[in-house]
Amino acid sequence: EGKSSFEPFARLDKSAVIFLILTFCVIHWAIRVFIAPVYTIEEADQLLFSQSLQVGYEARQPPMLAWIHALAIAGGGLFPPVVFALKYLLLFVALAFYYLAARNVLIRPGVSAAAVAAWALTFQVGWGVHEDLLGATALMASLSLTLHAFTRILTWRRYRDWVYLGCAIGVGMLTHHLFIVLPLAMMVAIFISP
Repeated sequence: EGKSSFEPFARLDKSAVIFLILTFCVIHWAIRVFIAPVYTIEEADQLLFSQSLQVGYEARQPPMLAWIHALAIAGGGLFPPVVFALKYLLLFVALAFYYLAARNVLIRPGVSAAAVAAWALTFQVGWGVHEDLLGATALMASLSLTLHAFTRILTWRRYRDWVYLGCAIGVGMLTHHLFIVLPLAMMVAIFISP
């Protein structure tokens, strides 16, 4: 009687949810390494671009992903597990910061955990990310960082949160060309809100 459907999530603390997100990403990384150890088209593109560090690569290709791949290859070598780990690191950042943003604005922690768990039920995260969609995963990570910074501003209104938002927007602009929609939408929301 009167029990919420979010009851199982309510008992999880913040570190437990983040650990579950990490476990989800590591399991999928291991599946990728052992079952499909070949580069996708987007990964091959990034490996090609990462051979030289440039400000821009193509009109549709902001440089952040190539820079991250170049850094990973310099640190871990050109091995498929290292390259695959980048996508799942981006997925971890996306899901973890989405959860943290939800924790900033939602009253009940169980609802925040359920919100991030629902991402696994979408095609984009539940299936598409594991096939290819490296750019979309990076976009999701940068959007989650920006959303987290924005919710921190709404919650605490500290100067460092504004700096965080500026850095997150900068990273997002260097990550994917579609990212610009979120800062524009935030500005429109500011101007039309009472």
